[in-house]
Amino acid sequence: KEIANIPRTHVSGLFDMGAAFSQGVYRIYSNPILSAKAFTEGAKQFFSEKAHDQWLADLRSSPEFKLLKDDMKIAISDPDGKISEQEGVIIAKYANFLYNTIARAITFGYRPATKLIQSLNPILASQRAFDGYMNYIRVNSALKLAKALENDGYTPESNPEVFEQAGDFVNTTTGRASLGKEIEKSANWLSTVFFAPRKVAAELKLFTPYAFIYYAKMPAAVRKRALLNFGTFAMSVIASHTLLKAALDAVRGDDEEEDREFWDSDSPNFMSFKIGNQRVSFLGGAKTTIVFMSRLWGDRFVDQFGRESKFGERFGKKINTKLELFFRFGLGKLAPTPGVLRDIAEKPNYEDYDEIYQNVIMPIWLQDAKEMQKDNPAEMQALFHLLGFVGANVRTVNPDSMKDKIVFKEKVRGEEVKRNIDLTEDQIIDFQNIYNNELKKKLRLINTEINRAADDKERAKVVDAAREK
Repeated sequence: KEIANIPRTHVSGLFDMGAAFSQGVYRIYSNPILSAKAFTEGAKQFFSEKAHDQWLADLRSSPEFKLLKDDMKIAISDPDGKISEQEGVIIAKYANFLYNTIARAITFGYRPATKLIQSLNPILASQRAFDGYMNYIRVNSALKLAKALENDGYTPESNPEVFEQAGDFVNTTTGRASLGKEIEKSANWLSTVFFAPRKVAAELKLFTPYAFIYYAKMPAAVRKRALLNFGTFAMSVIASHTLLKAALDAVRGDDEEEDREFWDSDSPNFMSFKIGNQRVSFLGGAKTTIVFMSRLWGDRFVDQFGRESKFGERFGKKINTKLELFFRFGLGKLAPTPGVLRDIAEKPNYEDYDEIYQNVIMPIWLQDAKEMQKDNPAEMQALFHLLGFVGANVRTVNPDSMKDKIVFKEKVRGEEVKRNIDLTEDQIIDFQNIYNNELKKKLRLINTEINRAADDKERAKVVDAAREK
């Protein structure tokens, strides 16, 4: 199980400063100043193991430590396990062991060189940066909320459930939601199958109709503060995206087509900024969850090219029913190892398996950079790479590569085999024209035969023969 999870460490935590937009996106908008301080702390710990260890030591010796750990049960990541255990710790240890072993091998055991390479371990540095950011944002958000509750007359001794629920809200809004008593027992195994089960749970609690239940279960004192915090988040998202979109539209002028899907929650381009063939989103998994819920409750499906269709009419597509929508949403949350098995199963005749295997060891931001490298002008590459590095979702959408499929069925050794052929948009139009012309020819022939028929009985035979064809 742990070995299968090693790729997840490489994909999500190798030279990566993406904690802010991957798990801390809610706090970026609801607590922007605190998030900026957390990013600075994460960067400091990326470059210094000593700074990382000192920060945790200061936390353990602080007077607020008991409140955070015991009363609010804040999820504090600690590689030594002295504060709290996390699923990623075991995985990181295996990945670090692999890195250190390789370091000894390439230096032929020469200790000075081995120690130098091991001190530059990018896995440890990235883990420190991620933990540094998330620990800082969780601890300070929790202390701020605890102080507000104490000002209202609540204390951990007299109102333990209030402070525990407050801690749960902080954990949830930083991507570490509780999975429930029964599911918690299988948390480690869930993290083997899914990339970040606690993060998915957090997004479902905050950005789906389940939020009504989640907030309703909170004590009144916590609910009031939580709803105010969510209001700040929502207004900050709308204001920042409106202003940035207006600025981009002003810069582009009339040369760039307006992003019609920007406010369309059925589209993957929802609240994504269009810059050439790039789509940049600063909402992390929140956007994915909102689009999923919008499609689930509605009947429209808008793809990344802006093409609109309806469920039940998307013949030959991966998503044509609400059940398939659920299925694809779950597949999109798979961890790298089961994700590779999914890709191989979906592409049995795929010619370039190297691309699939690269996605097991290549960090997410480098995967995005690889795609951007194909199309971006040189002067824009650094900007998009930087955005990907800090956790923004950056993807390439090339309209020229729009493809659909036609499916041919044939018999091979007595068994029916389906063969898919990709068609570009121009080829689809050509194919449709050919099909329509052939259909018109056949209809004209059938009409001629019907007119030549002597009576209704013969006309019926012509119609039946045409239906069989």
